[in-house]
Amino acid sequence: MRYCPPGWKQKFHFSTYMLWAVFWALVWRADWVYASDVFACPAALFLHVLCRKRVLYHEHDTPSAPSSRFIRLCLWCRALLARRAPVCVIPNGQRAAAFATTTQRQQLPTFVVRNCPRQSEVGPARHAQLQERLHLYFHGNLNRNMLPLQLLDAISILRGQVELHLVGYETIGSRGFTEWVRERSRALGIETYVHCHGPMSRGDLPQAARGADIGLALPPLATSNDNLRYLVGASNKPFDYLAAGLALLVTDSPAWREMYVRPGYGIACDPGSAQSIRDAVQWYLDNRHMVRHMGEQGRRRIASEWNYEMQFTPVLEYLERSVSN
Repeated sequence: MRYCPPGWKQKFHFSTYMLWAVFWALVWRADWVYASDVFACPAALFLHVLCRKRVLYHEHDTPSAPSSRFIRLCLWCRALLARRAPVCVIPNGQRAAAFATTTQRQQLPTFVVRNCPRQSEVGPARHAQLQERLHLYFHGNLNRNMLPLQLLDAISILRGQVELHLVGYETIGSRGFTEWVRERSRALGIETYVHCHGPMSRGDLPQAARGADIGLALPPLATSNDNLRYLVGASNKPFDYLAAGLALLVTDSPAWREMYVRPGYGIACDPGSAQSIRDAVQWYLDNRHMVRHMGEQGRRRIASEWNYEMQFTPVLEYLERSVSN
């Protein structure tokens, strides 16, 4: 369905969506209904309570505080659905605990499933030697939370030794960020080393990543946003980078270190410090032989365990058992 701007037409648009979802769930005689967003909760709750359909609620992002009566309605439906749905899936352990507390979900199973790539998205081993410059790479939502301002300052310090490649899109809250990056790069005299490629389809991202050396996952250390605080496992970026054979540069926090640094897939830095970022990248420059090694170790972990097929297996087995019974 096409986007509809706010107003009474949008309310009618949403009602049409609900009717569409309910209609097809009934026509298909669905054994399970999958809902993956807070705005899907009203339709999923309707199907579960009134149509006796089993619902799997898969929440990727924790919803923000209510800003309107409509959002409050969706959150109310989310809470009811969470207490009733036979299965819920959350991408992070801390988020799962918070979800159970805020919605009062008890005893019914809640699975933690990381947002990993599919096995078909895992690339072949990379044996090519590094280029003269290290290529830093980021894809996803382009904003100041995920791309700290200090990153460009660090590249300025390392002038001529690294390049930065950004692939992604701006959201309503980050309009103009790409132009700001270009202007700041020109002001620092590093515009030839910073490349903004714009958005790409999911299918094109693996090839884009394979042209780089180090993947960036640098959310802020201090934030009140739970989606940023509890991002390890929920963020698909590090998994995508490892699937392409990239080493990682991640935020220096206990969760990120435990997940990616301790096993040997990357190193950590303080994203709020240009010097810390510079020191981390300099370590890679001084230890170039480790870049491909760390990326390959991570790529093998993705192929064997951190892929969506393996992560989702316990959920799928549960669904299949429920249908067979």
